Amino acid sequence: MNLPVPLRLLNETLAFLLKLAALVLLGWWGWRVGDGGVPGVLPAVLVVANTVLATLDRRAWDAY
Repeated sequence: MNLPVPLRLLNETLAFLLKLAALVLLGWWGWRVGDGGVPGVLPAVLVVANTVLATLDRRAWDAY
């Protein structure tokens, strides 16, 4: 499905901000639960990895 350019830009911006908010929230949560250090930031790192992989997967599907 192709959205008009302004709507797609709005969609991508909102998606980015939502992912950023989730990253901050999970990083904060992990820091409090895991007493800092590696266990504390691991949830945030996993969110970033998931976001990167999902973006690459989406771009691969957009190519078809």
